[in-house]
Amino acid sequence: MKPSRRRIPQATAHSITRSEVIPLKYMMKVSKSIILLAAIAHISPQVFAADNSIRRVENIFDDGAVELEVVGETTDLFTDKSFEFEADGLFSMSMSMNYVEYEAISTEEPIESSINTVATEDTGVGVAAVNMLNNQILCGYQGWYSFPGDGAPINRWRHWFKGSAATVSAPLASDLSVDMYPTMDEYNPEDLKESGIKMKDGSNAKFFSSSRPNVVLKHFQWMKTYGISGVFQVRFMESLQIDANRETKTMVLRNSKAAAEATGRIFALSYDLSGASITDAVLDDLKADWIRLVDKENITQSTQYIRQNDLPVLNIFGIGFATVNVSDTTKMAALIKWLQNDAPAAYRVFLVGGVPSRWRTLDGDSRTDPAWKGIYDSLDAIHPWHVGRWKSISAFDTYYTNTISADATYCASKGILYLPTMWPGFSWHNLKSGTVPVNSIPRLGGTFMWRQAYKYAAASNINTVWLAMFDEVDEGTAIFKVTAKSSDLPVEGTWLALDADAGYSVPSDHYLRLAGEAQKMLDGRIPVSGTFPTPSPTRAPTQKPTTKAPVTKAPTLKPTTKAPTKRPVKPTKQKRRRVDI
Repeated sequence: MKPSRRRIPQATAHSITRSEVIPLKYMMKVSKSIILLAAIAHISPQVFAADNSIRRVENIFDDGAVELEVVGETTDLFTDKSFEFEADGLFSMSMSMNYVEYEAISTEEPIESSINTVATEDTGVGVAAVNMLNNQILCGYQGWYSFPGDGAPINRWRHWFKGSAATVSAPLASDLSVDMYPTMDEYNPEDLKESGIKMKDGSNAKFFSSSRPNVVLKHFQWMKTYGISGVFQVRFMESLQIDANRETKTMVLRNSKAAAEATGRIFALSYDLSGASITDAVLDDLKADWIRLVDKENITQSTQYIRQNDLPVLNIFGIGFATVNVSDTTKMAALIKWLQNDAPAAYRVFLVGGVPSRWRTLDGDSRTDPAWKGIYDSLDAIHPWHVGRWKSISAFDTYYTNTISADATYCASKGILYLPTMWPGFSWHNLKSGTVPVNSIPRLGGTFMWRQAYKYAAASNINTVWLAMFDEVDEGTAIFKVTAKSSDLPVEGTWLALDADAGYSVPSDHYLRLAGEAQKMLDGRIPVSGTFPTPSPTRAPTQKPTTKAPVTKAPTLKPTTKAPTKRPVKPTKQKRRRVDI
């Protein structure tokens, strides 16, 4: 029986070595302040090795409390009532603690993503080491917007307008290269610059710069507010050898690192190999840049840097694409081997490969040389790029059955973590100078994206999802706050608002909310369901979303990560999700 009051240790220092981190979500009241204990994964009710600080689980109470036998003291740790325990892993824990009295209060109040307070492993260098990819939806973050005078070394407009207008003081609508107009009311005035494009009140449309720390901080604050765990910060290799370009991109990376640390979000680096000027030599440049970022920027020393299997996570996008000018499989294999095994310990990574959608069959957008199969199979995780691969909900269902499900099964058989892409819609009318229609793949009020979230959450062998993208307005995949109503857009130029699809009306933060709900569904905080989460978008009766009845699935215990040849790998957390039936 649950006692009315218990004692809980307040840790002043702790370390955990484990194959599973502990899922603790319970609201406590301690000296009039609210504390959220949170971590990710499962705890095992079994006896531990004699040399571990925690020797065994002493008791599991019917309210979800766990009493652990600790060397010298006994500790009460609490989880929320919906938690299920699994006896499939080991962990050990040591704490320097004192005790405080508390009273448990309701868990019905909103709680933030469980990555905010994560049990950490002592690696000897003072950094956190947890399996932070498990059961996460992570956004791609471009951070590539700039304007003249923003303090970045490039000192020009970038990505808002075409290159021909890069140094123009006030570019016009004819110069646009984006389709969506972000809401600008929450940014500091000094972080915005006026264009020559008119709003309906006669003022000039303003644009932000990602080089400004407060802009990136605002984005990460939104992530925290809506329960989005974090991002892969994209770093394009093209022109990185130019000092001004490299420093501008590094400024944004510093901004993301600082914002993640300030908001409790997580982040990792994602190199992008695409670009017309790229050659096979880029692989040497990437290696040198990674060493520089580890040594000079200390990015992997951040407690918020994403780690998996005790290693920093690194994504390399562009591996094996037919359209990417990197074709030397020998050089690619050597880089992968160095990053996984041969590099000094500080530079070794858990390697995610951003690969073409047809990577498994070596056709379509993939290079066809059989050597690429060995490259794909050598990766620790595989992230296929799926944006644009389906144009409707029914087309997604077919693609999921024929491709994504088969990919996930293949990866599970190889012990490779699989990260499919989720995306809300697509539009690149201005980027393509008007040669393609605006809103080429409609969002359908979010039902297009929710269908993907539902199918991924329902799959037993999909535990991590790449959400494309947080801030991509060039191709219309952004989930951050953009103009909701066409009547509020600039009056000059061709734009896409969230009400573009007849019958749908949603607020500017709709996709942030949807992403947060998808995260809850993936990690088991809400049932897995194809029913659109309330409040649903307002829509005409003829525009009902296509949904199917939710399915019930038994949790599986297949591994979600691959064991590199020369590195010990711990098993990772498996899904345990409630399914709405």
